[in-house]
Amino acid sequence: MARFDDQVVVITGGGAGIGRTYAHRFAAEGAAVVIADLDEVAARRVVDEVIAEGGHGIANAMDVTDADAVAAMVEHAVAELGGVDALVNNAGIHLDHAQLPFTLDAVEQWRAVLDVNVIGALICAAACRPAMAARGGGAIVNMS
Repeated sequence: MARFDDQVVVITGGGAGIGRTYAHRFAAEGAAVVIADLDEVAARRVVDEVIAEGGHGIANAMDVTDADAVAAMVEHAVAELGGVDALVNNAGIHLDHAQLPFTLDAVEQWRAVLDVNVIGALICAAACRPAMAARGGGAIVNMS
């Protein structure tokens, strides 16, 4: 028996990089993964890789700053996979270093960074919380 058998893990920003790696590791340990990413093609590619390795998962194209889209992703996870047990808040963006030192353009970039990296993580956690509670609890991992 694997550590995450019968568990569902949502991974934001799961279409590439560290999120993709998380998807493969959780699936290898028995979890069904929900790959939530702005890039639908990348999310589907990761799910296809997981399935090819014997795992299970679904893809969702969504923006973590869009509360309605996040809620729809959670509803999809519950309907297709039975719930949510864990959330990996991995979606993130960074400042363009060419904009430093601070300029008015950099302020707008900082707002975008905060919206995705902080507010987006809060939106995802708030949306997943009821689904996790319905299954007896859960875990949230926030990447920064």
